[in-house]
Amino acid sequence: MDLSPINIFQALQAASSQDAAGPRKPAEAQLKQWEILPGFYSMIQDVYLDRSVSLSIRWIAVIYFKNGVDKYWRKTAKNCLGPEEKAQIRSKVFNAVDEANKQLMAQNAYAVSKICRIDYPNEWPELFNDLTNIIKSGIESDDNIKLHNALQILNQIVKSLSAVRFGRSRAALMQVTPTLLAFISNIYYDFTQRWMQEVNVACMEIGYLCLKISGRLLSDGYEFANRAPEARNMFAGTVAHLQGFITNYDNLSTELLEKHIKGLGKLYHGLISMQPTAFLSMPGACDVIRTYLTIIEKKAPEFHREDHDSDESIEFWEKIIVQGLILIKKAISVIYKNGATTIRYRSNDDKEETKAAVDMLKNDIFNKNTISHFTMVLLTWYLRLRPSDLESWNDDPESWVNEDLQNAWEYQLRPCAEKVFGDIMANFLDTVVQLILSFVEKAINDDSILLKDASFCAFGLGSNSLTEVVDFNTMFENVFQAQGYINSSADYKIIRRRLCLIIQEWVSVKCSSENRIRIYQLLTNFLNAEDPLNDIVVQLTAVQALRFTIDDWDFEIDGFLPFLNGFIDRIFKLMDQVKQIESKLHLLQVISVITDRVGLKIVPYADAILKILPTLWEQAQTEHIIKGVILQTLTNLVNATGAGSSSCHFIVLPALKTCLDRSLDSYDLLFEDALMLWDSTVKKTINLTDDLIELFPHLLDCLDRSTESLYFLLTILESYVLLAPELIISKFALPLFTIFARCIPQLSLDTVGPVTKILSAFTLQVPIESYGESLVQSNLFQVLVETTLDPNNSPIAIVQYLGVFARMSFSRPDLVIQLLHHVAHTNGNSDLLSNFFELWFEKIDNMGHPKDRKLNCLGLTSFLKTNEPIFMSKLNGLFGVWSQLLDEINESQGDSDLYYTNDDFADPEQLCDEHTKRHLTLLKTNDIVHIVSLKDYIRDSLNFAKEANGGEEGFSQRWLSQTDPHVLEMVAAVVSK
Repeated sequence: MDLSPINIFQALQAASSQDAAGPRKPAEAQLKQWEILPGFYSMIQDVYLDRSVSLSIRWIAVIYFKNGVDKYWRKTAKNCLGPEEKAQIRSKVFNAVDEANKQLMAQNAYAVSKICRIDYPNEWPELFNDLTNIIKSGIESDDNIKLHNALQILNQIVKSLSAVRFGRSRAALMQVTPTLLAFISNIYYDFTQRWMQEVNVACMEIGYLCLKISGRLLSDGYEFANRAPEARNMFAGTVAHLQGFITNYDNLSTELLEKHIKGLGKLYHGLISMQPTAFLSMPGACDVIRTYLTIIEKKAPEFHREDHDSDESIEFWEKIIVQGLILIKKAISVIYKNGATTIRYRSNDDKEETKAAVDMLKNDIFNKNTISHFTMVLLTWYLRLRPSDLESWNDDPESWVNEDLQNAWEYQLRPCAEKVFGDIMANFLDTVVQLILSFVEKAINDDSILLKDASFCAFGLGSNSLTEVVDFNTMFENVFQAQGYINSSADYKIIRRRLCLIIQEWVSVKCSSENRIRIYQLLTNFLNAEDPLNDIVVQLTAVQALRFTIDDWDFEIDGFLPFLNGFIDRIFKLMDQVKQIESKLHLLQVISVITDRVGLKIVPYADAILKILPTLWEQAQTEHIIKGVILQTLTNLVNATGAGSSSCHFIVLPALKTCLDRSLDSYDLLFEDALMLWDSTVKKTINLTDDLIELFPHLLDCLDRSTESLYFLLTILESYVLLAPELIISKFALPLFTIFARCIPQLSLDTVGPVTKILSAFTLQVPIESYGESLVQSNLFQVLVETTLDPNNSPIAIVQYLGVFARMSFSRPDLVIQLLHHVAHTNGNSDLLSNFFELWFEKIDNMGHPKDRKLNCLGLTSFLKTNEPIFMSKLNGLFGVWSQLLDEINESQGDSDLYYTNDDFADPEQLCDEHTKRHLTLLKTNDIVHIVSLKDYIRDSLNFAKEANGGEEGFSQRWLSQTDPHVLEMVAAVVSK
């Protein structure tokens, strides 16, 4: 079917059908074919702009248009739109400003913003002039629909351009911001004044849009917003409005007014985040902070009323107070960081401006009186559990504790207050320390559980601030430990939860070995499900405290092992008890950490752990974070069980196959965790099973595509090569070598070593004849030669490549000579062999390790058996190498202690690794460095060369006439010993 307006209309009409079995699928397929044709999106635009068309068809059209802009607008996109069609589309995008349907208009605004992000300012320099003219027209004609739609488009454009951090779009936005902000702020003032005098929903919506636009322009459109008069005027107006809106809220608690108040909070947050000094230097900035401080104190008691559910505004005030707390937190950080939020250069004027802002904060806002009073407000009201907390705890304890453990403090009142409280202690400790300690001391003996919990919360939050003031070990022994065993009231479960949180905060800061034992005992008690005080909240929080205790630098395994059986047993029972997948995630994380820390001691529990993982994997479905933790647990379990890890394969291998399937959405999210598991599995296994072999094509695919994980992939490949070199060569040599040939010229220095190590492992275990053809067909040998000869390559990399050539040469010097001639012929370079050998002799001096020097000496010496004229003409260099090494090294049966200096496997603990054992065995039994006597090999090769040239006299006449007699005498003397 040809592309035409009528055909597109008919296809869209069919695509909008609700009958999936009818014409919808063929229509969607036809639209899919057309979308790459010129003119398609311009015609689609015409459809959704035509108000005579039904809304369902227009909706389908605008969605296609929006998605097409995302997909095809960039010049670099495949089948991108042409310049003429783009210009045609741009000329019509504002034709929808009279659209009454808000959903349709929102999609159009989004599409326009995406176009602007790419085309502004170069292809669309008149953008803001056109848009401001439309806005003016809407105001003049009193057309609120037109005005609202134009502002909505402008808001999306500013939002899109604000996200650009550098480049021409960013600079162009900053250039237009002063004029644009002055224009929009005037509209904001005008329409806000109208609805404040007489409530008008249309005016409120327009004012709110102007507020959103102004907020983004303030924070992202200036480098120093405080130095621009229009920005200062706009900010000053919002300060008065903030106080006015809050005052009016009790009488006019509408959703739009709530949006205005929250919008002002977002404006302040955006500015203080991007330009903290600018925010504090604005007129009325201190009044903004004071306003929020007043709201925080005034509204505090309302959150602790028993009838809080009856107040519909409580949720709104919670959001406003969270905004205020975050603003205060950011202001405190300005003092702490002295205004420095970026590494951008600051002039002396900038520094003075920052200093003035910081001094103003310290003196006018965060003085001793204010800080002390605010700290008491937080202690008294905001660190306390609220009735709503206790109600949620009792109604649905598992959901409540999971939400609490997520620590989404930017959106929750109590966690946000705790963050601010922690910052106050970190930055104003001298001012508040005595106040806090007195509060804690008083609360310890108070009958109020909630007050005691709040005081313990304050102590826990001070783990990084109070270490020099309070001795945690003494506090734990004398106070917390005893509190943990009190069971006189059901409410003491609140204290048990809090003690777990204190342990999390303090155990890694200051905790003695003796107290760690006491903590294990206390947590064991908290995990006793038979104790009615230990509900799900207490047990799950205790499990988290256990994770922090053992996943710590000062963890001592001997102190923990007596409790291992009890903890594992209780965690498994809790796993059966909890219902939510998030709870199982927390428990699994602890099991994973325990497995990692205790190593082989986990083996008796391995089967039980493996039993629960398949079910968890199925339950996780699209929860990839949980699947990631399962993979990490499996990795730790494989590492812990070592040679016995084959018992894990029944779940490991299917999981790896799923994670390595690029067609699944989970591929990118689980790839790194899967690689770690794969690496451990292959390293620990004794035999390469068929299932592991089936994964190898995935490894080739990953090697061919991945650059960030290349080093990790190479370690996995090395393990495969050590396990079954003949199998890898017979089945995968050509595709593997082809990948190597493509990637070697671009390898970073840290990945050259693994590649050469793998190639060397092949030469140590498999005859070169088995893969010589693949070396040529894949072009790998040629790439190795060219890379080695590249003068821009690192000397370290060249030495590593020469090591590969040395092993190949020792195995089959005649074949290597043949392959070198092939490369010389292919490149049309008759000097290639000569250059290659000269480089090789030259680089011997760059080889610092004796084993590298011997390896390359053996490789070069092997060419005596080829009688290759080009090599034989360079015997002076070879004899020089001999004289150096024979004088330097004393061998015993072909080996020397010098060859093990700084060896990768010198650490005896590494020998528990099956991979390391295989490598060490390979080196000991197959490596020519360790099993071939250098002196004997030189003697035998020299004798072979003499016989090939008619005896010693013929050899001397042909090849030694230019050799230094003293060198010959030295070599002869050493070889004859």
